[in-house]
Amino acid sequence: MPGDIRTDIPATAVPRFPALRLTWHSDGTITLDGTPITVPEGADPRITALTACAEHARDRGGDQPTIRVIARDEATDQTWPMGVTGDGDIIELETITDFPEQDSKKGPSRRALLAAGAIAGATLLGGGGLTTALILRSRDEPAPTVAPPPPGNGDLVPVAVPEGYASTALWSVPIAANTPVTALSDGRTLTIAPDSSNLRVHDPATGAVTWTGTGNSSALTVHEVQIDGRPFLLALDNAGSLKLWPLDQGPTTAATSLDLPSREATLYVSGPAPAIALPTQSGFLFDGPDAVEFDIPVGYQLISATPDGHAVLLGQRDWALLTPGETTTEKPIELLLPSKEHTLAGGFLLGADRLLVRQDGPEDSQWALYATDASNAILTAPATRTGPMPGPEELRCSPGRDAWAMDGLVATTDSLSAVEDTTITSVTSRGIYADGTDGPVLIRARTGTTTALPAETSAPSVIEAEHAVIIADKLDTPTAYTVEATG
Repeated sequence: MPGDIRTDIPATAVPRFPALRLTWHSDGTITLDGTPITVPEGADPRITALTACAEHARDRGGDQPTIRVIARDEATDQTWPMGVTGDGDIIELETITDFPEQDSKKGPSRRALLAAGAIAGATLLGGGGLTTALILRSRDEPAPTVAPPPPGNGDLVPVAVPEGYASTALWSVPIAANTPVTALSDGRTLTIAPDSSNLRVHDPATGAVTWTGTGNSSALTVHEVQIDGRPFLLALDNAGSLKLWPLDQGPTTAATSLDLPSREATLYVSGPAPAIALPTQSGFLFDGPDAVEFDIPVGYQLISATPDGHAVLLGQRDWALLTPGETTTEKPIELLLPSKEHTLAGGFLLGADRLLVRQDGPEDSQWALYATDASNAILTAPATRTGPMPGPEELRCSPGRDAWAMDGLVATTDSLSAVEDTTITSVTSRGIYADGTDGPVLIRARTGTTTALPAETSAPSVIEAEHAVIIADKLDTPTAYTVEATG
């Protein structure tokens, strides 16, 4: 039965991270990481709470699944750290001391306290008012135990951090080798686990895992997209299938795989909805919740999709929308090119209303940024690279989708700049980091101006007003360190 004290599992076997927050509120309710726990009528609240924790332990897997739990009594603000197994048993995480006898009575030991129902220091039978009746104390009571800090808290970051950020970590987490750490549009942090390759979404302040996606491979490039108004993570694998994880389900979600007709598919995610171009002059996109394959008219290429299920196509001198199943485009819009000899080599939809295209002529090549509601280019910049058109995997965007960059070019919705001799390393909300010929640089997206950084600076994967994330990949296990802003 759940609630037994396990002495055969050492405290060191309980992973430090993640740590569930089990709170017994003064009004008699229980929450686990903010989600209410419903106690069936007549059920033991303690067993119900342990069972909820055990489900998370089983989701983590392993030969002997366990998870760390910080139980808190809201009425007294006291906390109890413990491990909970997949069977709902308890692993004590601190030294157990029996309370001394007082007169002829003896208060319950901490062991008995945990085993008998003080997992969170309260009871549902009348709220926090019965807490003192449940937790008997001696005159020599130790100070209440506070929740342990997140893993890596206070550790010195082993690489140089950006100016204005602390050199010690708020929290850290091991990550799979050669995988990125990215910020989601809601501010949370996405990492890939080193052992299972699971996708993990972290609270940026505490590192707590708020969502897990299983069925991933560390070799996949994962993108955040919107499908039918819902947030998803999406990846295209080399076997020709899409993997999707809904971010609005969980806390643990397995990948859904959609097989494509060809292994040689190209995924476009720079626009408002994902689109997949196939080598058979056909495309694949989502029309609402449905996946749709369709033919693309000759002379056009698929570069994006709209939220309402239209394909965005680019021709040699125009762009157009196509309803899947139709054979002709809807009102193609001709683009003003530098000359009759110039044609469109390719392009991308940036966000919902900007079109970035490369215009190639017999003697020159340039990039142009168009508004999709107008026929004239609003901005141009010389192409520092010629030859094959860059693939969509080379185009990176900021978490808020307000800045885009590829080697040699940066863009926003109202700016376009050529940046020579740079290799983009990360696109953040605070600027674009790149390796220049003389060392690392920071590029301002709206102006294209570059600022040289100290040679030892490690480009952050994420940088926000309140925190930044830096990867130290020269350790035995690559680790992502989250540091706090100091200014």
